[in-house]
Parts: sequence; C-alpha cells; structure tokens
Amino acid sequence: MKLLVTGGAGFIGSNFIHYWFKKYPDDQIINLDSLTYAGHLSSLKDLENNPNYKFIKGDIADLSIVDEAMNGVDIVINFAAETHVDRSIIDPTVFIKTNCLGTGVLLHAALKNNVKRFHHISTDEVYGQLKKDDPPFNESSEFAPRSPYAASKAGAEHLVLAYFITYGLPITITNCADNYGPYHDPEKLIPRFITNLLQDKKVPLMGQGENIREWLYVLDHCSAIDLILKKGKVGEKYLIAGTELANIDVTRKILKLLNKDESYIQYVPHRLGHDFRYAIDDSKIRALGFKSEVEFDQGLSQTIEWYKQNEWWWKILKQDRPNTDRTAQKSYQALPNVIMALHAENWNKIVYPITGKTFVAIVDIRPESETFAKVETFEFDARNHQALFIAKGLANSICVNGDKGVHYIYLVDDYYDGSDTKAVAFDDPDLNISWPVKNPILSERDKNNPKLRDLYPEKFS
Repeated sequence: MKLLVTGGAGFIGSNFIHYWFKKYPDDQIINLDSLTYAGHLSSLKDLENNPNYKFIKGDIADLSIVDEAMNGVDIVINFAAETHVDRSIIDPTVFIKTNCLGTGVLLHAALKNNVKRFHHISTDEVYGQLKKDDPPFNESSEFAPRSPYAASKAGAEHLVLAYFITYGLPITITNCADNYGPYHDPEKLIPRFITNLLQDKKVPLMGQGENIREWLYVLDHCSAIDLILKKGKVGEKYLIAGTELANIDVTRKILKLLNKDESYIQYVPHRLGHDFRYAIDDSKIRALGFKSEVEFDQGLSQTIEWYKQNEWWWKILKQDRPNTDRTAQKSYQALPNVIMALHAENWNKIVYPITGKTFVAIVDIRPESETFAKVETFEFDARNHQALFIAKGLANSICVNGDKGVHYIYLVDDYYDGSDTKAVAFDDPDLNISWPVKNPILSERDKNNPKLRDLYPEKFS
C-alpha cells in the first residue's frame, strides 16, 4: 500500500506516520509538507533512513508538486492545514489559500490519479459553538463557523463532498475533537502550559478558563482514521469525540502533575470570537467498533512525561516565541477626533487596521537610546492590508485619519496589562507632531500627562 500524507510534519500528521509504520511497516508513505512554522522534520528524524518513507517539501496548492507526489498513490490522507484560530484572525487569506484552494488542488489530482480513497481531516469547529446545556454535535449538525479558520475548513469539507457527488471520488471525512500528545507545537494550550511550567513560567489562561473543549489523545485519533479507511463508508463523515473539560480543569490537572499551584495561572483576555463550548456525539464511529484506548488523565500524564524527556524537540521551538498565545489581542473601534496619548508599554505589539484610515505616531522615549525623542509617523489604509510592529518601550498613539471610525486589532507578545504603561502628552512641543485632528478628544487619564522633558529633564539640559 502506498500512502500520501499531506501535512505529515505537523502534529497529527507526524503521529499518524509513526502510528502507520509501527502497524504496517511494509507500506510506503510519501510525506508532502510545506514546513510552515508548525511543521517540524525533527518529529520524524527516526524515519530519515527508512526506505519506505519519502519526504517532499511542497505546497498543497501547487498542482505540479501535488500531481507528482500523488503518482501511484493508493490512499491520500489530508492533514495539511493552517489551524491556529488566532492567526486566522490576523491573516485569513493564508487559511483560505491552504485550506480551501489547497484542498481543491489535492482533490483534482486525486481524481486524475485514480486514488482508491481520499480521506480529509476536518474539525468540530465547523459547527460553531454550543451553550452549556446544548446537545453535542453530530454528523447532521449544520455548519456555523465563527472564525476564518473554521470557515475555511468548512469550505474544504464542501469541496471534498462535492468531488464525491459530482465525480464519484471515493472520500471519507472526519471531524475530531482537540488533539493532544507528543510532537504538539508549543503554541497550543496543553503543550504551551506544560512547557511553560517546565521552564517555571506562568500559563496564559483566557477569561476564567470557563471555555469547554473535548480532548482526544492523538494516537486514538490515528487509530480512528485507520478504522475508517478499512470499515468506513465511502462518501460519509465521522465525528471523533474526546473527554469534555473546561479549560480551567485542564489547567489544574497540568499544574497538579507538575507540582505547581494556581499562582502560576495568568488570566488573559479572550481572543476575538472565542467559542464557548465544543462537544461531539461519536455514536456513528462507535458503531464501526471504535473506542478510545487512552483516558484523558492517562494521556495527559504520558504527554507531560514526553515533554520532560524531549526538551531537545520543544525548547528550540519556544525561542523568540511570545509567552502567551496571540490571544492577548483586543478589538478596538476608534472614533474620529479621539486621540490616545503617547503610551510606552513593556511589550512588543502589532497594530492591524481592519477598516478605515489610521494615523500612528511613535516616539522613542527610552533615555538610553541613541534615537531618544525621535518621532516617526505613519498613515494606514485598511484596504492595503498593512500592519505595524511597535517595539517595547516606544511610546505610540493612534487616531482616526478621516471622518469615519476605524476598527483595528491590537496584539501584544506578553501578558496584557493596560496599567503597565508610561505616558507622554500628545501635544508635547518638543515632539512637534502634526496630528490630523483639529479638535482632539482625550480620555480623562490622558489629559494631564507629562511632557517628555518633565520625565527626563537631564536629556534636555
């Protein structure tokens, strides 16, 4: 049997390749992966000399590469996807390209090469969110995606099903709960919390940890796919459930296993559109004979032990990564004539206008800097899809450049604390900033901010 595994250097894909070779060592696997930030060949280093394994670096949206990789393949398992919800909020076009266009290219090549099965990995997030007492999702639930990521995965599912209905391509689809286990990139909740605590850092928990997810051990997911390839009905989809837990309960379990107390929890703001609850009714796949082998507490303990024993794998991935998810983001609606004073913060941040025109002023107020008191101004039109990176310690202010409000997203790379700032008066004569506002409106806290020379008189003597 010859398999093409797309996204095989990612978390679930690499675990699937390990699972398959352990169970079917004589099969051949081609791993097609573009090696984005979430793809790590280190996860498969033990297979480098396996004659039945071949790696191809390439984008699933590149038809020539896909067509070549699929030549002679019996089964395609499509794990390749952009998956981080937070990143989809900042740049949804990447998700549309990979998850929708890329899946379309794979389907086209699969039809051309007469593959025996095309199995597509999807997510429970295509169904939206549930309230606390709502019944769980099942295969008949309506799509109601609430993020660009979930919408792109829903679009991909429609394409897969369309190729079955229109062309008769033999497909199956699975929608799974959140996975956890070894080789999981430390940007996600469980591996981030484990590795943070192993480095004696706090863990960033959104809200009060009230959001609810189901957790599926990754090798159980792999065995479910294996079962569907053998017994699943062509043209059907199957949901794969896990253990339902609130995020605060998952956090407390990790803390307990690592002998840490709750002082290590840092509560951070919710991300935009943070879904409250996911839950799955997996009766359909259980009717095929599937049963999860690894209970959550056992799987979590095994996962923590794996990260303890494999620092070589994850430590390099955390270098220069922010200490919190990119969920420390806020959505703002700025109104005409309103000016936020020049605030310097102890974190790096990105300002990303979603609508309207924005004026940004940046001043270096770091007394030790060679560019102290230097001013730079920028004008942004959201239609140009620009973002501005502002380094920690630089005072900055944002206002609307025009007569219409501006909606923008604001991200920081550490725990957000709006009180942890140093402010300078927006109309400081030493800075001489030309604001595009005739009658500025200031908040109460910004009306009496000091001049720069009041903060650092020695720099002006």
